[in-house]
Amino acid sequence: VLVVVEVALSLVLLVGAGLLGRSFLLLSEVRPGFEPERVLTTDLSLAKSKYPKPEQQQARFAEIISRAASIPGVESAAAIYPLPLGGDSNSGTFLIAGQPVPRNEDKPTASHRVITPDYFRTLSIPLYRGRPFDVRDNQQAPPVLIVNDSFARRYFPGAEALGQHIIIEGELGDNVLPPPREIVGIVGDVRHESLDAESGPEY
Repeated sequence: VLVVVEVALSLVLLVGAGLLGRSFLLLSEVRPGFEPERVLTTDLSLAKSKYPKPEQQQARFAEIISRAASIPGVESAAAIYPLPLGGDSNSGTFLIAGQPVPRNEDKPTASHRVITPDYFRTLSIPLYRGRPFDVRDNQQAPPVLIVNDSFARRYFPGAEALGQHIIIEGELGDNVLPPPREIVGIVGDVRHESLDAESGPEY
């Protein structure tokens, strides 16, 4: 009986190890949508008591990124929140300008990220059409955004997403609709949630 039990347990462990190894091999072949090689990440946060205003925070982050990019051997530096595969996620509803406002339960949804201009170049995320963010996109310029390929295909099937405008609900508060943002670029999908989860619409 003891030998039978030991053999049974050994088989269970062997099968489990085999399945684990197979899952690891499958995940190692998954392309996350960006190039992780030679990339270093770190978490940064600013004390709101020291940088209470958004423009102060933006200026400080810009300084940090500029100094990081100037370090010998660094090819580029950028910031994003939330970080891909970092365990955090942001999502919300939006409206497509020029289309009827749907019921609350039917409103389109997408994940959203906050990035700095060199983010796509830093992680080698392909730009399919349009342009990335640049110095033109400041507080005085018309609001713009960049969407991923899944966003463009889901919400503008058979049409060109570039040049379309969306209104992000809640951007200026619950009862205030912000001005429409123009889609100026379309980039490749990134697996933000996990390697075994397909990419969804993101902007």
